Amino acid sequence: MVFKSYLRNPFIILIILLVFGCSSSGDGGTSASVTPPQYSVDCSSGATYAPTTSPVITLSTGAAATVSIIVMHGKTGSPNSAHLPSLYTDLSNAGYDVIAPYMPWSGLDWDGSMCEAMNYIDSLSALEAAKGRSVIITGHSMGGAHSLIYGATSPGSEVKGIVALAPGHFPHLSNNMQAVTAPSIALAESMVASGNGDDVATFDILNTGLVMQITASANDYLSFNALDQYPDINHVLHVITLPVLWLAGDTDPITTGYNMAVLFTKITSANSDYQVIAGDHKSMVSSSSVPITAWLTMLGL
Repeated sequence: MVFKSYLRNPFIILIILLVFGCSSSGDGGTSASVTPPQYSVDCSSGATYAPTTSPVITLSTGAAATVSIIVMHGKTGSPNSAHLPSLYTDLSNAGYDVIAPYMPWSGLDWDGSMCEAMNYIDSLSALEAAKGRSVIITGHSMGGAHSLIYGATSPGSEVKGIVALAPGHFPHLSNNMQAVTAPSIALAESMVASGNGDDVATFDILNTGLVMQITASANDYLSFNALDQYPDINHVLHVITLPVLWLAGDTDPITTGYNMAVLFTKITSANSDYQVIAGDHKSMVSSSSVPITAWLTMLGL
């Protein structure tokens, strides 16, 4: 009887609705992330990735470039993945130098952490700054996701913008990715708890809808896949202060799967732009050079 009397109180009803209504994820997926008032990706105390292979460099075909574009490849790919070199050529013909490094997620043997990757991009940017160049950080797929994440670090003043091409690898937004990686995350966490976090093992990843196995240390694997370690893109986007060009393929399933148009609205930095261009997840890259060069021209670069 006392409980029923509470339910007649409109203030109690309002509190119940607020508490229980706001805690539901609705569709049974991951609950919507709440954007904290302040957020940053702090990799300052980490090491810097040191790949065994030097970046692929494509120099401007005209006068000496004043802008260098650093391009990160996608998951299990490389700077020489078939869909990328034409982009380097187009950008070099437009007067830009292109630096395409091997990232820790190249191939099936991953050999670095997320923060090591971000610090490596920092080091490459600093090298270009020493030449008097402005820098644009670009990436495709997983590289595109990390170009956005890089914007939530503390980029040097030489970095003038970010270009994300079909950005992918957003674990917080993918129930499928979480399901595929859950057993491997549990394995990696048990290795870390046992003091074996630097030991290498085989782990599962999801790549363009396919389950694949990679080798990596437990610590490195977790840095890219554990929800409590890898940056939530919902928290990343709103703190980016650099201008962002986000290009999505019109037949790429992740364009709608990740609802990229809505994600982009979280970016509030000036001169940012979202465009849907022709192509699927990989072929859209060949359609990217014209909007990239037009956007860079608009920025005065």
